[in-house]
Amino acid sequence: MNEPPRIWHWIVAACMLLAIWLQAVIAHRLQLGPGQPDFPLTVALVTGALGGPLSGATSGFFAGLATAGLTGEAVGTIFVSRTSLAWSAGALVRLWIRPGILVAVTSAGLGTMASGLLLALAAPSLGATNILLSTLAETPLNMASALPVAWLLALPRFAGASRGS
Repeated sequence: MNEPPRIWHWIVAACMLLAIWLQAVIAHRLQLGPGQPDFPLTVALVTGALGGPLSGATSGFFAGLATAGLTGEAVGTIFVSRTSLAWSAGALVRLWIRPGILVAVTSAGLGTMASGLLLALAAPSLGATNILLSTLAETPLNMASALPVAWLLALPRFAGASRGS
């Protein structure tokens, strides 16, 4: 796999900053039942799917720190789970599938479900039913928000590949 163009990393950073801002300002207004979109997680999963495990882990680390800061939760559990999920998205895509927009959106959905499972295991006191309902509502929201992120992050990668760089 070729290294992504340098501009790609700047676009990822801008997407993550925008995702953190959206999470802090408007995510609670986009609630679907008990779930709301998790923009930083979505950007991390898409970054992993399109950029590989290292890009995903880096993005997941910052998504975890941002989420912990916004929610006031324990930093360790959240940033380790986000880092692991985004790394896994990149590693699994590299093993079996050629990265693309559809794969990135699917990774966002599967990663959201895995995040809910990890939350249920880490915090059983929240109740499995509540976590399940929240995850089921959050998954389509994250997949919908992954589409424009995946499209934006795929542009410089495919443009560079078509020029042979």
